Order: sequence, then C-alpha cells, then structure tokens
Amino acid sequence: MGLLSSAYKGFTLLSSDTWATCKAVWDKRSPWSAKLLFILLSVYAISPLDLIPDLLLVFGLIDDVVVVAFGLKMIRKLIPTDVLNDYQQR
Repeated sequence: MGLLSSAYKGFTLLSSDTWATCKAVWDKRSPWSAKLLFILLSVYAISPLDLIPDLLLVFGLIDDVVVVAFGLKMIRKLIPTDVLNDYQQR
C-alpha cells in the first residue's frame, strides 16, 4: 500500500464514525486499553514532537494523519462492537 493511499484511507477514517469512536471509548463498557491508547494518540496529535518533522511540509503532515488513522483503527478494534454500534446509531 502506497503512502498516498494510506493518507487517503486516513482521511476517510477520520471523517467517518470518528465522533462515535471518541464517545464510545469513554463508555464504561470499553476496556481501559482503548482509553489509554486514545489518550496517547491525543497527546501525539497535539505534541510538537513527530516521527517526521512538520518542516518537511507534506511528509510531515502525512505521517501525522497515518499515525492518527492507524491509532483510531486500533481503538475501534479494542472497543466492543455492541458499544460502538450504540454510539454509531445515536
């Protein structure tokens, strides 16, 4: 999978069901590992430290999108499907 297709999938994941995932992670039925991963992902997203510095413009931003998209995908796998479905239907 190429870098651009990974970035596109990252944008797609960020735009679809992101709010449902963010709300479902704080449900009491969600495991603590999903909550911890969400906190770490949030810290990475707002942190000035990156894998690739943002000074490299496109590449610096793409790595952030890919890391956040991958993190959200992992969080969605950790959250029980019934909890995620409850928040997607709201």
